[in-house]
Amino acid sequence: MVSMAKFGLPNSIRKFLRREKARIRRDSLDSIGAEKKISELVSEIMKRRQKEA
Repeated sequence: MVSMAKFGLPNSIRKFLRREKARIRRDSLDSIGAEKKISELVSEIMKRRQKEA
């Protein structure tokens, strides 16, 4: 698991990711699929952050 603080994300994005990860884990029946969706979400957020910088 990757720490969000490591990337220096703003609190609003950390809060969004935390809630989305919880929603994905709640809705998903298999943990492997949930972790895959979470990693896709985090990578998408990181790509957007790099474009802005």
